[in-house]
Amino acid sequence: MIRVVKSSITIGLMILILVLASVVGFLANRPPEQITVTKTETTTLTLGGTTSTVIVTVPGSASTVTITKTIQVVSPSSAATTEEVKTTMEGVRELILLKAGATHYELRLMPTEKKLLYLEPSEWQGNSDVYSVTGERRIGHHWSQLLMLSYGRWLTDKVESEGQHLISFKILKARGEVVSYVGSWGFRDYFITTAVHYFWVDDDILYRYVKTNLTVLRDIPDPVGAIWVELMNDPEYYRTAVTKTREGIILYDMRGVTGHALKEYTLDPYGWIALIDPAFDEVRGSPALVLIRATGEVHPTVCNCPNVDNIELHLLGYEERMLKKGEYFELHYLLIVSPETSSYEWIDKAIDKAKPIITKLDNNTSVS
Repeated sequence: MIRVVKSSITIGLMILILVLASVVGFLANRPPEQITVTKTETTTLTLGGTTSTVIVTVPGSASTVTITKTIQVVSPSSAATTEEVKTTMEGVRELILLKAGATHYELRLMPTEKKLLYLEPSEWQGNSDVYSVTGERRIGHHWSQLLMLSYGRWLTDKVESEGQHLISFKILKARGEVVSYVGSWGFRDYFITTAVHYFWVDDDILYRYVKTNLTVLRDIPDPVGAIWVELMNDPEYYRTAVTKTREGIILYDMRGVTGHALKEYTLDPYGWIALIDPAFDEVRGSPALVLIRATGEVHPTVCNCPNVDNIELHLLGYEERMLKKGEYFELHYLLIVSPETSSYEWIDKAIDKAKPIITKLDNNTSVS
């Protein structure tokens, strides 16, 4: 009897072992359960820097965990890719042009986020404040597309600067070594002016290459005295203007004078007009407007006006004439800003470095 019981127990144990072995074998050969853990990370580039919000949900344990990561970047016109964000965060020196408020855009140098440009496409009719790479106080307020002046009654303030309205604005490239945008503005039904802008930084010098034009839409009823672009400042913001003209280098003292000057001189291609010797220590940069090419002769001009001091590039010189429907004016030029403030010797060297890039941009060849 005892032997029978022992035999039954032995047989039962053997059956149990076989069952357990089968279960273990089944579990070993079964594909492991896989649970996906989703990690969503939102990165927003704003005035305050980079903000990351991470939410992780784990719906239980698993032998294998797969993490899915999503990065979203808010940029002026289109979202940047994950690799672009990674490049910026790792410290590569590049530019980013971003929507920084309800009406304005900013150009920033990454990864420090140093502000180089404050741009208002509509509120300021395309004007912008410009800063040097090394300073916090602006070096000038830039009217980058073409202006028009007439002493006739068709203009309320003689200059249409406050009357231009935004027609279109588009960022062509929001980030990289070279960034760009294009805009068009009109003045009533009299004319339309368009400008394409390219920006890059080299050796702490900011380059802004502008290709602007103006088309007359209807006969203008009174003579026009000037078509031009300008960089303006408060009076006596800089002590000295200097221009490289066809006739040679001309120095001009900006202090204590009024009216226009230097318009009798002519610029050859790559001639320029600049401001040096700022009156404030906080202004750590000097600007220059450089002629590349135009539809006619270009004349450097200083305007010591009651409320502003300007350097300008003029297309009409002293000529005052009627403009007819279909007339067309074009100006390609550089605005360059250097940390150098006490001399102008840096300008020609900076221009030489810009020439290959300008050639590529004009030929629609990729720069970066």
